[in-house]
Amino acid sequence: MKKVEELIDFFNKDELYTGVPQNIIFAFATGDIAYVLANNFPKRKQEKPYRGCRVLDGTSSEDDWIGFVKAKDLPLIINPKKGFIVTANNRPMPENVISDIGTLTNSITRSRRATEMIYEGIDNGHKFDYQDMLKIMNDTVDVMARDNTPIVLRLSKQILPHLDKESASRA
Repeated sequence: MKKVEELIDFFNKDELYTGVPQNIIFAFATGDIAYVLANNFPKRKQEKPYRGCRVLDGTSSEDDWIGFVKAKDLPLIINPKKGFIVTANNRPMPENVISDIGTLTNSITRSRRATEMIYEGIDNGHKFDYQDMLKIMNDTVDVMARDNTPIVLRLSKQILPHLDKESASRA
């Protein structure tokens, strides 16, 4: 746990990182794991959620930057209860936070699929290795298509008999 404490100290430095956001995952020989979303996110006067996904009024100072989010306030996960961390272009912050960190990222399908694959392995007593990580990373199952296609097909079969002949021929 000493390495994790050093990691926390490292990420509490406000001059930590500038550049595009980076999802950084750590795994220590001690078995500890951690995640941080490193970036210098702007802090605005008005701390309203979801500000990062809108065009703001530049004629007012209401939305001006007043600095940057402190490194200690960036998303940080250490040894989650589920025993693993998934980062796959999914939103790094919960929906109910004031900060607009990650508001432009709302896709959950890749992280949901990776989580499914990990739990499937855990349930089967599988010990994961590098090849498993490649398999998860290169997986092409679209969970939205997998889950929604049967519903769309069932609905289309119910609707098709009610269409006129011309519409039915195009369906």
